[in-house]
Amino acid sequence: MLSPRRHRAADWYPLHELGFINSSAHDSSIQAKTFSMFNQYIRNLARAMLEWGKPTGSIIVVHLTEDEDNMAAVWACLLSGYLPCLQPVLEKGHVMYITKLFGSATWLASELGAEQITSISADWVAHEAKPDDAILFLTPTCEARSVFFVVPSIETEKVFVKIYASTFNLVESEVSMSDNFFEIGGTSLDATWLKCEGEKQFDLPDIPAIQILKHLVLSSLAHYVDSTHTRRTLR
Repeated sequence: MLSPRRHRAADWYPLHELGFINSSAHDSSIQAKTFSMFNQYIRNLARAMLEWGKPTGSIIVVHLTEDEDNMAAVWACLLSGYLPCLQPVLEKGHVMYITKLFGSATWLASELGAEQITSISADWVAHEAKPDDAILFLTPTCEARSVFFVVPSIETEKVFVKIYASTFNLVESEVSMSDNFFEIGGTSLDATWLKCEGEKQFDLPDIPAIQILKHLVLSSLAHYVDSTHTRRTLR
């Protein structure tokens, strides 16, 4: 059963620019015993997202934890054509990793200017005491509604890999930037296979295979939503 929060978000953003799905929107634990079961859950969740509305570059906010159901939400977003914005429930040190990345802003290109990027770091630091409430955001102006991204540098990707590894309690060797597999909780997620399934089952446009991990998922950490509207729609 999908959370009614999502519909309230859609009321605020009629073009589905922003949507919400979190652990309360689906089973708290998938308890999938096989990759096939896990993938079926992802397909069902992706189908539910598509029933909500045709993707229009929408952002689905996902609470990123160690739970399988939250990781499934990330993959379902990609399969259904939505772009996930990860809202990590991170330990104190992880926030500083991200803050440093955005502080340098070497891989982020934005029409809105560097001054807004700088304010993001301050907001993350302010939220550090309450990581559950922390969310990356950028207040758009009337002149520039979109944010553009460049492919992260190798150094930046390596830092993100470390964040993923520590978030999911993985050793770094289990997280690859070049392979089509992402290991989490002993389950191997084959990005290429999921991509093909998504195109076949849902008639999706072509998605670059592991640009899913190497580009889309990693860059989605830098997609921001206005904090005021976010908190208002979550209430």
